[in-house]
Amino acid sequence: MLDIAIFNKKKLLKEGLTDRYTKTPPEVVIEVDTKADLRKYGDMLSYMKEKTQDLLNAGVKKVIWYTTDDKKVMVAEKNKRWFITDWNDTINVIDDIDLNIEDLLKKEGIDL
Repeated sequence: MLDIAIFNKKKLLKEGLTDRYTKTPPEVVIEVDTKADLRKYGDMLSYMKEKTQDLLNAGVKKVIWYTTDDKKVMVAEKNKRWFITDWNDTINVIDDIDLNIEDLLKKEGIDL
């Protein structure tokens, strides 16, 4: 299960839309925390790393994780260095779309 998945519209429509899972991988996946059973992984970071690597191996170009407890962002791209930064950092999601989660929350009147 993915929180947010951004697909290439042309590729997805070429495959055809059905009520089943798509074979076309998303271009970008955005995850926020997790409700997964972490006993198998030991901790949240181990789970994040494994799920992220699985997604990249499946053809996803970029995976972005937002964690609410420590207000961090992990960004991973295939064949690039993964990095972890703070919520107040502006992250390029795809093309010319950037996201600064801290600014967005402040604009919505949500105190951090």
